[in-house]
Amino acid sequence: MKGQRRAVSEYSIAKKDDTKKTDTKQTLTVAETVPAAIKYIAIFFAVLNITNGLWMLFAPKHWYWNLPANVPAFGPLNTHFIMDLGYGFGLQGVGLIIGLLNDKHVFKIMWSINTAFYTCHMFVHIYEVVSGNVMKHVFWVDFPGVYVPALVLLVASFFLFKPTQKKRGSRSHRELYTALSVQEN
Repeated sequence: MKGQRRAVSEYSIAKKDDTKKTDTKQTLTVAETVPAAIKYIAIFFAVLNITNGLWMLFAPKHWYWNLPANVPAFGPLNTHFIMDLGYGFGLQGVGLIIGLLNDKHVFKIMWSINTAFYTCHMFVHIYEVVSGNVMKHVFWVDFPGVYVPALVLLVASFFLFKPTQKKRGSRSHRELYTALSVQEN
C-alpha cells in the first residue's frame, strides 16, 4: 500500500538497549555562540549597572543631586526608593555577568531582562514628557542616559536573537518525520 503511514516500525518496537545513542550535543558557551560585539555590550552594561547600583545604594542623596539626568525634575528625594532601585540595577549587572559565564540560553535570559527593563524605563520617561509631568526639554536631557541605552540593547537584540540559517543539506523536522513515517514499496 503505497503512501500509507506505518503504525509500527522496527525502530518503535526495538528494545531500549538497541536504540540507545550517546548524546553528542553539548551545551555551547557564550564564547562560542555569541558575537563579540554583543559580549562587549553586555560587559559594558554589567559594569554600568553595578556601578550605578552601588552609587544608588551607598550615596542615594549624592546620586539624586548629581546624576546628569536631572532626577529632581521627576519628584522629591526618596532615599529608600533610590536604594531599592540600586539593588535592581546591581542585580541586573550581576545577572549579565552570570549569563556571560554560562551557556547561551542563560545569557539570553539575562540579556532579555536587561533589555526589557531599559525599554520599559524608556517608555516611562516618554510618558512623563508626553503627559506634561515634566518639561519637554527633559527629553533631551534624558536622551543619552535613558533612550540611547534602551535603543542599543534593542538593536543588539535583533543580532543576538536572529534565527540561524539551516546548514546546507540538513533536513527540517517535517522532512525527517515524513521520511521516517511514509512506507515505500
